[in-house]
Amino acid sequence: MLQRIQSLYLLIAAILTGISTKMIFASLSSDKAYYELIAAGIKMTGEGLANEMVYPTMPLRVLVILSTVISAFTIFRYKKRKIQISLCSINIAITLGITGIAYYYGYTAAKVLEAKVAYHLPLIIPVVSAILIVLALIAIIKDEALVKSFNRIR
Repeated sequence: MLQRIQSLYLLIAAILTGISTKMIFASLSSDKAYYELIAAGIKMTGEGLANEMVYPTMPLRVLVILSTVISAFTIFRYKKRKIQISLCSINIAITLGITGIAYYYGYTAAKVLEAKVAYHLPLIIPVVSAILIVLALIAIIKDEALVKSFNRIR
């Protein structure tokens, strides 16, 4: 049901988190090399290098994919609003966890690799996605209250 505003919010949130699987969350630069933090892991980049993965970040990748799937799945549960409310609540925690884990990986990698870390704008995408999911949650709760009020009238 894409004509409902909460479905539109959830669709945009799913697209944003889906896009963030390929975006660079942070850059790490040291005297020796240049590294990038993406959802798949921390990879070494530069001229003459084969973009090799230095450290895989599986929890970050799983959370990004899970958030995308939950947002898309929640759209199609439009007849079961209580399940939608639960899924949205879980998804808010997951999207905020993405930002926290990305920050954690950037911070710890900077210490281990003795590099300076610079966070990029795509690190805000999960926060924007969480805001959209909160807006969808509010709209779903309003729909549930409207349905309950109609049941009282009968």
